[in-house]
Amino acid sequence: MQPRTVDDVPTVIAQEMGRVLSGDPLDLHRDFFLAGGDSVRAVELITRLGERFSDGTEEASARLCSALLLAVFEDATPEALAAVVREHL
Repeated sequence: MQPRTVDDVPTVIAQEMGRVLSGDPLDLHRDFFLAGGDSVRAVELITRLGERFSDGTEEASARLCSALLLAVFEDATPEALAAVVREHL
């Protein structure tokens, strides 16, 4: 699902987190790591989000992935990562 609006971004991220964890979408305030994620899965998640939300250029994807990599270890909830994605849209 591509987000229709910036308000849909947290929901899309929650769905991607669920896919990476082989489960249901996470609650918007549930921490990825507390839900069973680890650093390897975090890298997979960040790669997926970079591909999904960048404008398709390698440079834009790299910038977004770098920002998400820093953010995921600060607050790994869909809402928090959505704030980072919105800054790069």
